[in-house]
Amino acid sequence: MAKPNINILITDDHPFFRSAIASILSLQIYVNEIFEAGTGVECLDQLDKHSVDVVLLDINMPDIDGIECLKRIKANRENATHKQVKVIVLTQHSDAKFYRALMSMGAKGYLLKSTTEDQFISDFERVVFDDESVLSSELNLDEKRAENNQDELFTPREREILVLIIAEVSVQEIAKRLYISTHTPFIIIASPFCIKRTKRVWLD
Repeated sequence: MAKPNINILITDDHPFFRSAIASILSLQIYVNEIFEAGTGVECLDQLDKHSVDVVLLDINMPDIDGIECLKRIKANRENATHKQVKVIVLTQHSDAKFYRALMSMGAKGYLLKSTTEDQFISDFERVVFDDESVLSSELNLDEKRAENNQDELFTPREREILVLIIAEVSVQEIAKRLYISTHTPFIIIASPFCIKRTKRVWLD
């Protein structure tokens, strides 16, 4: 069965890396158009201008990072240009806290930049055409299973605050992004319940 044609938006602040990924994807017969963005703001702007099926998203970028960019894409799902887009995080970060949080926020895939070309295409196609949620095979499977078992330990708000803290976002910026008081992150993270649950995830 022939795969449908798709449009892809590659978002990464390194032009050479964007070009390399674009070259790999352009060889696939199902790829219609490839757009590029060097920042999170450019990514959102491109989504408003073009019909995009898949976004490849880095985490560390100028202006807004991949975490905030993913949040805004999800928040704009009612927008016709954003509604069906699938987001695949493509990053160098293998930290379990990142992939667990980003997948829970709506990413369909979390792939490492160190992956091979063949594995990248295989994982990409599983997300896009088989509608699977895919984690890079290079991530530690035992760690992934352990992390998945911790999903029920945190509320959605706690997970959202924790992932921003891990990304070294300031308390003031967290409050601004989540529309909360600057005191809220301290109250949540400092609560005995959250401390106990965090130790179970990070220290066990």
